[in-house]
Amino acid sequence: MPERQRRVAVTELQRKQIRQYAKSNPLSNQVDIANWATREFGRKIGQSTVSETLKARYKYLDDTTFARGYVGTTRQYQADYPLLEKALFEWVLQMEGHALHLNGDMMKTAASQLWAKMPDFEGIKEPKWSTGWLDGFKKRFKIKEYRQSGESVSADISGSVEAIQEIQELIKQYEARDIYNTDETGLNWPMTPNTTLASKPQSGSKKKKNRITLLPTANADGSHKLNL
Repeated sequence: MPERQRRVAVTELQRKQIRQYAKSNPLSNQVDIANWATREFGRKIGQSTVSETLKARYKYLDDTTFARGYVGTTRQYQADYPLLEKALFEWVLQMEGHALHLNGDMMKTAASQLWAKMPDFEGIKEPKWSTGWLDGFKKRFKIKEYRQSGESVSADISGSVEAIQEIQELIKQYEARDIYNTDETGLNWPMTPNTTLASKPQSGSKKKKNRITLLPTANADGSHKLNL
């Protein structure tokens, strides 16, 4: 038996052209439009696809300002699955609204979940959500990495030059093994990063500050380290 041809989804750009042709040729029926689309796109376009494309759910394609990234003339701006990317971008905006941190892996996972839920891609092999695809998606929707500006933190970390010089002179009197340094630090295990992928600068949300305080101490030559 001949190998079954893999189904290829109709892009939103093609659906937009079908709707424009139908509007410009009001006397053409759906079969005529399907035949035109088949010749225009160099692939089989059925009457059912035309019928689906002319429904109200695709009315947004009639907007001349829609998806300027999709209808550009260069290959850089073309998307293989613009309908999915539009849904993914809407998801990104929802995450932004909740001031949630986003990264590339989360976007890939969301794309896979949307693919499984959207009827447009039923029966079509799921793409590999590669880093190249992710970079293209971010470029098409102008998504960049932004630092979330949350609570402002300021601390005076300027040290006294005179005090440092005094300490340096003092420790010259001791062996390295007898000079100890200690400093407080903390482990903030539930704190999320302060950078996120987004379409515009983000204000961020209040971070969780649960922490374990640690006090590492060791001598200068590393021969003696106190337990934390």
